[in-house]
Amino acid sequence: MSAPSGGTVPPAISHPAAAAAAAAHFKIDATSCASVAAAYDVTDAGTAAWAAQLPGTSLTGQSLQPVAVGGLAVFAFGNVISARRLTDGRQVWQRVYAEPAGSSAGDVGGLWAWHGELIALIAPTNLGQRPVDMRVQALSPATGAVRWTADLGPGDLYNDQEITPGGVLAVLTETGGAGGLGKLMAVDLNTGRLLWSRPYGQQELTDGPDAVGTVIVMAERGTVTGFDARTGAVLWSHGGMPGPAGSVAGPGDLVLLYDLFQQIPGGRPVPSSQLFPVTALDARTGAVRWRVPTAGPVSQLSAADGLILIGTSGTYRLQAVSPAGRVTWSVPEYVANPVTWVDTGTDLVYVSSEPNEMAPGSAPVPTKLVDRRLATGAVRWSTPLSGSAGAQVVWPYGGNLVAIEEPDTSATPAALAVDLATGQIRGSASLASLVPGAPAVAGGDTLMEMVSAPCPEAEAPGPAITASSQP
Repeated sequence: MSAPSGGTVPPAISHPAAAAAAAAHFKIDATSCASVAAAYDVTDAGTAAWAAQLPGTSLTGQSLQPVAVGGLAVFAFGNVISARRLTDGRQVWQRVYAEPAGSSAGDVGGLWAWHGELIALIAPTNLGQRPVDMRVQALSPATGAVRWTADLGPGDLYNDQEITPGGVLAVLTETGGAGGLGKLMAVDLNTGRLLWSRPYGQQELTDGPDAVGTVIVMAERGTVTGFDARTGAVLWSHGGMPGPAGSVAGPGDLVLLYDLFQQIPGGRPVPSSQLFPVTALDARTGAVRWRVPTAGPVSQLSAADGLILIGTSGTYRLQAVSPAGRVTWSVPEYVANPVTWVDTGTDLVYVSSEPNEMAPGSAPVPTKLVDRRLATGAVRWSTPLSGSAGAQVVWPYGGNLVAIEEPDTSATPAALAVDLATGQIRGSASLASLVPGAPAVAGGDTLMEMVSAPCPEAEAPGPAITASSQP
């Protein structure tokens, strides 16, 4: 099928004779700032079912998680959305968004599947640029045709976007709001209508949004607020918290709060806090449900499947916490960034590294894949991996896990098939020398988009640490 908005169709490698053929297909110009992207379908046997170079251009090199819908794998890179057949990787359609030279005005900043439709957020992701018009579109998964469009006005994306169980998309921008602020907006995905918009946030001092039931939770400077997702009304607010606070959607109707500042080896100490390390609030009322002490400043916090994982720095430990706030086990461990893990119902499998990985000037430390019993935290098996601490693991619901190694100077990137029972590596697929984005599971396979990094930019100094207090 031809592309709805024109454009060329890059070739695909369908069922390559050898996994190395997929990696050899993608050529990167190390002297260029332009990012390139590749799509992979990796089976749970560790083979590349197919691979293809993705169309599109990107100034930021942002990678989005692929979406599987209607027998298609849908990818977004830069200003292009493209759909490929899950069976062989052949392109079915692509949609190209106009993008002026030197601008990210046509970038796809978000891609989701919602009740049989593709939802695309067209908005720039390059912070600091002039705000441009943003919009949310519902596309036909089969053809890429536009079903409806919701205009969001000018802005540029900041942080991730979240969808409530009722179909409200929460979007935060860096700029475009009154008084030099950004904007917090809510879009009804069932009707294609912008529900509300309000000025909010100020760059690095803002965390969120998080979607918890019918509530959108935001944290800014020292204040955490719960908004009604459909009306924008303030349901509750806690102020006077330390630093800026971070928030994570927890199990059920919980929102988890923690201190964004972390203790990095060789860095300055983080002040003690009365509220943190981790506090659980009722997202509907803002009431404190429980608090969990930890061994040090929180470096990682994630929640899914009724399990909460807390990683700490300074004193490196991994804690498993129940939705009731009970620490089920705590073990000495440094958990890699970002936290990706698999909960099999009886075991927890995750990527682990070593603390000196973060020390300035230190050599990369090999990572490992660890399987622990959920009930006790006891190690069942541990398998060394190559590459850096950014490795990720998924479970395509076959006999194997799939671990994606992030490349470093001493390793060739690969997707590994790891036996769930023993941790033995049973197969591998060589990948292009690109940085992997978040993988997705579809039809027993692992879909992933890998993107080369753009030219590095100098980072601005962080905000000052403020005193702490308890609400």
